[in-house]
Amino acid sequence: MTDAKASIDDDFAFIERYDAELAAGRKYEVIDEMGRSHGIFDLALFDMTTDHFRVRMEDMAAKFKTKDGKPDPKIKELTEDEMKLKGFVEICVNDWSGVKNKAGKEMPFTKERAFAYLNHPKGAFAMQKVLAFASDLKNYQPKGQDELPEGN
Repeated sequence: MTDAKASIDDDFAFIERYDAELAAGRKYEVIDEMGRSHGIFDLALFDMTTDHFRVRMEDMAAKFKTKDGKPDPKIKELTEDEMKLKGFVEICVNDWSGVKNKAGKEMPFTKERAFAYLNHPKGAFAMQKVLAFASDLKNYQPKGQDELPEGN
């Protein structure tokens, strides 16, 4: 980069659309209409403009290739909706707590378990809630800012 370009770029007053630290992961408890918890999810902001999103996309592309660089054949077995959900889980779902098995014991978090839980018909409620939370920029605002920046 030339010095002239650097000085021009330095003149912009960019608006911070979200808190970068929060965008990497924020806790959200899924609670149903009866007040029951479906778990606490650590969710990254689902927004293609974040550094976190771009890094996770690169990680995901590498993860779903075979050693010779070809696409993993298991990916081709997924429906379009399952592919989208797998992408969401890989990019945004960092961890969970309070998700239990049939015996009432907490299930340890893995990306595979998160996909299975959110992809299950009985997990659809939680899926809708975590997707809505992770997609809402208002949930990742800088501390002390209650509304979106003007113009967004």
